[in-house]
Amino acid sequence: MLDVLTAISAVVVILGGGFAAFQLWLMTRQGHRDFESLYVQRYWTLMDRLGSREPFGSHSTTFRKRDRATLIAYVQLCEDEADMYEAGRITRATWSIWKSGIDAMLTLPAIGQILDDSPQGAFETLKRYGRDGELKAKYSPLIATIRGL
Repeated sequence: MLDVLTAISAVVVILGGGFAAFQLWLMTRQGHRDFESLYVQRYWTLMDRLGSREPFGSHSTTFRKRDRATLIAYVQLCEDEADMYEAGRITRATWSIWKSGIDAMLTLPAIGQILDDSPQGAFETLKRYGRDGELKAKYSPLIATIRGL
């Protein structure tokens, strides 16, 4: 009888540990979503400041001073997103969405001009991404799965 109680207790402890690990994993995923949400808020703040999406569709490289400052802030946002992907702070699913926007942004002449005019050392991750066509996350797929990425 004692052996049965010990076995039942062991199963309960294992299930409890598994449940606790699952809860921790869910909390980590929620933390990633909250963190990613900050970048989405920055994006919409910049889009609201821009007022019109015309600078993104234009082939011109000259804009009003305010629009150019907003475009530079947008390039900085994209740089930060790329840095966070490499550091393992955002999920692969979110990166695939952000990456498509960054890919489109890098084809625009205005953005190319901003990157070309930037000081040495600025926007290095974006420049490397534009040159190499990919970024390497600094974690393995197994670690990404465990961390909820």
